[in-house]
Amino acid sequence: MMTSANMSAFRKCTSLQTVTLPTQHNYTLGFAAFEGCTALRIINLQEATSLGDNCFEGCIKLQTIDLKRAITLGDYCFQSCTALTTVILGESIATLGDCAFYECSELKSVTINAITPPTVEGTDKNYCFGKCSAALKIYVPSSAFDAYRTAWGGYVPGDSSGIKWGNGDVNKVILVNPGLGAMLPM
Repeated sequence: MMTSANMSAFRKCTSLQTVTLPTQHNYTLGFAAFEGCTALRIINLQEATSLGDNCFEGCIKLQTIDLKRAITLGDYCFQSCTALTTVILGESIATLGDCAFYECSELKSVTINAITPPTVEGTDKNYCFGKCSAALKIYVPSSAFDAYRTAWGGYVPGDSSGIKWGNGDVNKVILVNPGLGAMLPM
């Protein structure tokens, strides 16, 4: 049973379209494990606990990522995944790497189920969701809104005019992208 994919294990496998990973064990994916897999559309990451730097960078056909058990996303993890529209992060997410979702130009929905806001790495935290869709909405537990506002500073609008309740789900608050889809103030 595979428990990890080492550094550059499938890097630039440009015809790789689907990957089935184990569903009964936690696993880690190393540095650039799937970087540049430009045809990759489907991968089940629900049991992944750690994704290394550049893990899926440039996987231009990935559309949805579900990381229910993830604790850490490395730097540039999903950078330039230009078809990525939806990301779900579980309750355990603790760290979002520098530029983790940078240039995900179609990214419109990120759900973070963690009560404790994940740490955003990097010297300029604006880059984590930089150059994403201007329609980007980040959903967080409503009970954690103040914690996210404190942890992420200016990214979370400081008054109720920037807060909207979403899709009838009273347990989530939407943090609306206040900017132009480029550099988001954090």
